[in-house]
Amino acid sequence: MPQTLCASLHKLFEQSVSLDEEALVHMLLALTQLSADILSSPASRTDRSPARMFGTSKLVETARFNVHRIEAIWEFTVQHILSVAKHENAAVRKFAVESLGQLVQSVLDESTD
Repeated sequence: MPQTLCASLHKLFEQSVSLDEEALVHMLLALTQLSADILSSPASRTDRSPARMFGTSKLVETARFNVHRIEAIWEFTVQHILSVAKHENAAVRKFAVESLGQLVQSVLDESTD
């Protein structure tokens, strides 16, 4: 992916902190749906490309940017990550577990500030 596009996408998700809570919830629910759609495709069983984890990756990244209001997004975000952790592809399961660990660490770091 071209560097400019990557930077623009990163900024898009980073700027989610300026969304109101309802808009943030809608954005994250859309990412969970995107993730579920991608991971339910037959190709995801053997696909090794990082693109298959885009939805899950951006869900976690956006949740981490918005950790200061985690109460509004925690339940459905974690529920989705746990469902991804049950995927038949071991690499997908590993990514989900690592992502959950990162999110939990962000919440713990925020609560100690």
